[in-house]
Amino acid sequence: MWELQLLYMSNRINFVLGAKKIISVNALYKAKLTYTPRGQVATIYKSKEAKMTEAYIKEQVELLDVPRNYPWITPDTLFKMTIKVIFRSGIFMRDLDNTIKLIQDGIFRALGVNDSHVVSIIANKVLFPGVLEEKILVCLEEVDTTGVRYDILPKPHIIWSEDIDLGLKLYPGKGARKSTFYQTDQEDEADTYVYLITPETFGYMVPVKVMEKVTECILESKGFVFIGFLPGTEDLSEFKSLICEHQKEYSGIKMKDLSNKEEILEWIKSITP
Repeated sequence: MWELQLLYMSNRINFVLGAKKIISVNALYKAKLTYTPRGQVATIYKSKEAKMTEAYIKEQVELLDVPRNYPWITPDTLFKMTIKVIFRSGIFMRDLDNTIKLIQDGIFRALGVNDSHVVSIIANKVLFPGVLEEKILVCLEEVDTTGVRYDILPKPHIIWSEDIDLGLKLYPGKGARKSTFYQTDQEDEADTYVYLITPETFGYMVPVKVMEKVTECILESKGFVFIGFLPGTEDLSEFKSLICEHQKEYSGIKMKDLSNKEEILEWIKSITP
């Protein structure tokens, strides 16, 4: 499975916020009946208490003068957010996760950043009886996501095929453009493997090699295997069914009936890098 990895950059900001009482998400919104020409309509609105708390948090964050003092914070920055919430009372009656939403909204509205850019949150709560204001200790760190989305695979880039010349540029190694397709004769350099199944080649070691590469890609959860079947291979239903089963395990396995080998490159390019 693809993993989301976080590389922590050197940029970090720490600050403390105060609030008379940190409210939970349960107190954020209220419902009321609104009268319209069509009759009564139930509407949801943000509570006065929530608005005041959010505005108070926003006001405190703005005092940090982020544009001048922390220029690394931009609308594109991704964050790990660490929060410690200090309650005056009721620590075991107030949910920690329910308090985070309002805090996060207030902070990121002041920063001018969409709070969806928080990719990691660490939070805990402590009790400090008698404190005049409840406190929120915040640390924001810039992170770089080097993983990928779980629902999207990388795109074909460096292609290897034992017998097919696709007419592509040879892979130059260092300095290769990510948006360009290359072909390589070194199997270990490739991220995409192309096999052409014909009536003549099927009786040799090709099916074995195909299955070895399919299994390798599934186990490592990376790479593509394109398996093209030329006319005359219609009776290979058992082998095709086996490939279909493996496609259910890993979407990088591609299979298609082709009329000629020239269709292979267009097929690969249909998955644009």
